[in-house]
Amino acid sequence: EIHAAENVLTMDVKPAAVIFEEGAFGQFGRKRFERFRRGAGIKLVRQERFEEGTSDFAPLFERVRVRHPDLVYMIASGPATPAFMIRSAMAIDLNPRLFFGHGEGFVNPTFGLYAGKASDGLFSNTLWTPTVPYPGTEAFRAAYESAFEVRPDYHAAQAYAAMAVLTDALRRAGSVTPSQVRDALARTQMMTLFGPVQFEDYEGKTHQNRRAMLLVQWIGKRLETV
Repeated sequence: EIHAAENVLTMDVKPAAVIFEEGAFGQFGRKRFERFRRGAGIKLVRQERFEEGTSDFAPLFERVRVRHPDLVYMIASGPATPAFMIRSAMAIDLNPRLFFGHGEGFVNPTFGLYAGKASDGLFSNTLWTPTVPYPGTEAFRAAYESAFEVRPDYHAAQAYAAMAVLTDALRRAGSVTPSQVRDALARTQMMTLFGPVQFEDYEGKTHQNRRAMLLVQWIGKRLETV
């Protein structure tokens, strides 16, 4: 996730603060950010952790504000916590040059609704948005919104594309025997509304679809692709 935002995170950003959730997800994100921070020469001026279920972040952000960070990097896993975080930051008038959110909750379609105007300007990253120029994206977005009255997130697009990939592999396999389906999947080369799909071995990973992350920003309660 970090590499998708390198240009933004290193643009005139010197001191940084990181706020992370206790637990495996928060520790993973913190370690990733720490490796990136050191490599980019960004100075860490404050590090704060919080327990899952926290809703009042004002005391935490007060401690961050006095260190005057250019970047506030927030790591949270739940759907509601990111909104609580950014609203608390706004309430105490914390104004770094850059807010960056790490976690699915920061790109969930409901984040803009829950966070309100506090969401404006926040950066994050994701694998897909309803505005990417892949074939079928617009039709999928319209059908999804009609059915569920909310914009689809990347999980919805990923699931839809996965079924398209499986259908394509089954057609090419000619049968449903495990070996033939496996071999058909290994030969997959197709474009989906989630982007191109081709399974590769790289960086210690086996049979994975290599994807670049998208940098996104909340503007007017809408998630826009940067």
